[in-house]
Amino acid sequence: MDEALRSAGWIVVAITLGAYVTFYVANSTLNGHVSTSTPLVVRDVLQRGQHHLYGKILVPSSCDEVSVKTVNTGTNDYELQFTTWVEPEVTCIQAPAERVFDAVIFAPSIGVQFTASIDRVPVPLAVYPVVMN
Repeated sequence: MDEALRSAGWIVVAITLGAYVTFYVANSTLNGHVSTSTPLVVRDVLQRGQHHLYGKILVPSSCDEVSVKTVNTGTNDYELQFTTWVEPEVTCIQAPAERVFDAVIFAPSIGVQFTASIDRVPVPLAVYPVVMN
């Protein structure tokens, strides 16, 4: 009887440990790539056949830098792909820092859809148009 209880106890410990490891791996995988609910604000200066997009992006520290690339993902669909990296040999302040970006897209003035991603993680985007003569 003692041997059966001991075996049952080890089975319970193994199942509990397995459940914890599964939860930990799933949590770090899923929550590590969750995008923020605060949208990235972009100003769109419209000119004939051209969109000049600019704004600020928040990075984790003063060592982080940002580059932006625009990709045509479909008919009149464009994605702003932001890539971040840590600048080597710079004294860091571990506090959020702002980085300015701008990009030019040659596309029709109306009917264009924009999306954004930071390090391949989709982020919400709020585009505010500014019409130039």
